[in-house]
Amino acid sequence: MVNGESSPLRGQFDLSMEQLKRALLVMGQQVERSIRGSVNALGQHDMNAAVTVLSQEADVNRMHHDIDDSCLRLLATEQPVATDLRQIVGTLNVIGQLERIGDLAVHVASVAQRLAPEQFSRGMNAIMQMADDVCAMVGDSLQAFVSQDAAMAEQVSARDHKVDEVYANIFRDLLSFMMEDAGNIAQASSLLFVAKQLERVGDHSTNICEAVIFVTTGKHVDLNRA
Repeated sequence: MVNGESSPLRGQFDLSMEQLKRALLVMGQQVERSIRGSVNALGQHDMNAAVTVLSQEADVNRMHHDIDDSCLRLLATEQPVATDLRQIVGTLNVIGQLERIGDLAVHVASVAQRLAPEQFSRGMNAIMQMADDVCAMVGDSLQAFVSQDAAMAEQVSARDHKVDEVYANIFRDLLSFMMEDAGNIAQASSLLFVAKQLERVGDHSTNICEAVIFVTTGKHVDLNRA
């Protein structure tokens, strides 16, 4: 087993894990770009940018499959135990979270396509801020994972409360907008949908932070609790 192997075999395993970490960071950077690109496409009424995000879904899925295959090969050939096993299981969890974030970006890009001809009088500034916050959470949660920094993971997950607060404010603002004029309902509902997708990005980032704590301590924790 990996933990008891001689130095050359241990070195090969460590190299494989470093390659996995690099691939994970590349996938994370791609989903961050997709989230930012989808929200920018919405705010700038840019249908071409929305199409670009939609086309990136295949790249995210390919990265997911490649990393998944690498993890399964390591499980089959190295038979890791203890922390090594948790690292691989945690990586499988994390790529699942990233793939779901990529799906959320696609949902936002679809709305951006549909609303491209419209002008927005409410909600976009807060949505743009929310996108910045959740993208930072994605990047920082991944950094905590690859560095196995449980303290950083807890700090990142705590920022989800701010994201939830921003979402609640957007909800109230757009609900008021809908009540002012029934003609605002369709657009406001679509913007609320976008805000909800971003709120879910924060939740998935928190799930990545939970994976950090699992890898480092072996304990399952619920960081999404109120």
